[in-house]
Amino acid sequence: MNRLIPFVLTFALLVCLSPQTITAQKETSQTGAAAEEKIPPTRYYPLTVGNRWSYNFRRKTNFTMNPQSGQGQNFDFTSTGTQNVEIVREDGERSGSEGKVYVQKATEVMETSSGEGDPGETPSTEPRLIGELYFRLNDRGIWVIADGEPGETGNQIARVNDRRLPLLWVPADLKPGKSWIITSQIDDTVTARITARAGKAQSLRVNGTTYQNVIPVVSLADRMSGRLDLGIAQAPISGGRIVDLTWYAPGVGVVRSHQLANFELEPPNAAYTSASAHFEETQELQPGPRVR
Repeated sequence: MNRLIPFVLTFALLVCLSPQTITAQKETSQTGAAAEEKIPPTRYYPLTVGNRWSYNFRRKTNFTMNPQSGQGQNFDFTSTGTQNVEIVREDGERSGSEGKVYVQKATEVMETSSGEGDPGETPSTEPRLIGELYFRLNDRGIWVIADGEPGETGNQIARVNDRRLPLLWVPADLKPGKSWIITSQIDDTVTARITARAGKAQSLRVNGTTYQNVIPVVSLADRMSGRLDLGIAQAPISGGRIVDLTWYAPGVGVVRSHQLANFELEPPNAAYTSASAHFEETQELQPGPRVR
């Protein structure tokens, strides 16, 4: 079960584009006047090294496997805690003509966990390493080009997986009404079609702080292919969808997100007839993010 939680966390911000499949959009132009200035993606996700965000999270997980005979396996539990995200360094080796690359590290403390079944994790006061994301910044947006996966001990990165299809974390020129339909790699083993649209700017109060000109982005991921790691085996995805709503505040970053994911899986082996997984998570920014 340990791999299921990091898998869901990769969908925290599904505002992503693939350069191979993005639907063509015309650039705004003016005869005899300067073209409209594009909004840099770092306005909604600042990438300065040292920037740090802390989020409260509430996570619900349900996972079921139905065997050919006997009692099925069911995991149904809820957890809460704090996740810390920080831009820790610039990657000089991966930076180049396509843009600078920055590394983001995520850790979390699970404060409570309750429910049916073995969640694979227990509450602890010690931070647990979730992983790293490698962001490439260019004039089209902020792209995830690789991710660092923790080892068995959970306190260091064991390997870095390059993305076959880069995933756009935040697009350039993000503003109300912007929309796109794409196909993207959203995990090292899963691809999906993603339809997204940015809503009307609004004020939003989160944990006692009011943010202005916040842009909500809603996205739907479907037409999935790949395999989901269930811990005991890799199960092919036969169907599923992920709905994500994320709120971006200028000069701050993500202030709130909500994700709902449902997967129908092929039996991981001949002992089972079917399997399914369902996840729901909400994150809210704590006061006082360190952003430059």
